[in-house]
Amino acid sequence: MDHPKIRLVLCDVDGTLLDKGQTVVSSAVFHTIRQAVSCGVQFVIASGRSYPDLKSLFAPVVSIVSFICCDGALAVKNGGILYQATLEKAVVNTLFDKIALSGQESLVIYGRDHTYCFGNNDLFKTSTPVTSINEVYGNVYKLAFFKLSDQTKQAVRSFAAKSRQLSEIYADSSWTEFVAFGTDKGSAAAALQKQWDISSLETAAFGDNTNDFGMLRQARLSFASPAAVSDIKRMCKFQTTSVTDEILNILRER
Repeated sequence: MDHPKIRLVLCDVDGTLLDKGQTVVSSAVFHTIRQAVSCGVQFVIASGRSYPDLKSLFAPVVSIVSFICCDGALAVKNGGILYQATLEKAVVNTLFDKIALSGQESLVIYGRDHTYCFGNNDLFKTSTPVTSINEVYGNVYKLAFFKLSDQTKQAVRSFAAKSRQLSEIYADSSWTEFVAFGTDKGSAAAALQKQWDISSLETAAFGDNTNDFGMLRQARLSFASPAAVSDIKRMCKFQTTSVTDEILNILRER
């Protein structure tokens, strides 16, 4: 059976376009992105990172790609918002009132153009320290808690479950992260596919971790990066040893 050509590439960043511990995007990645775009492919960089962080990281190609930021809560191209799923400030404010952070615990609040830190700000030099949600400018897209105690973590998760306004999108030994209920990279990808009239059959996606599940499900060609966790390797149709080589192979098949 013949399939339509790939017109959209969705690609995670950390663990996919960036190897573990890497802080600078390689020239090979930028070359691959330029090749894809020159072939008429919409290239979307999808990450849990903030929009300002992604703009800086991908500065050489910032004008030709789109970004899914904040784990799917915000999608941007050339400064224009393509899609957003915001958190109600009233909900965030209630969370402020109910959850008392202490010691090394912190909350990073993701806006469109800035991040804000509530609690211990020593580790987050690029974030603006705040003591109230009233000090946060514009929409709130994501909440990322750092180094929560088990007790505080349980309190936050309990609040999220009862409010039905927050979805836990990612968790590891340091971070516990939330976006608006029902939001993930997949919901943002679906919104972009609808805007651009691109089907899942015309989409390829690359990821490595559980916050990529929704995005990978939006693609006919789903690839687990070399660093992917076992659950991602099981659900993807393919595994690859080189994301850039795989993208170039896709382009050659066009």
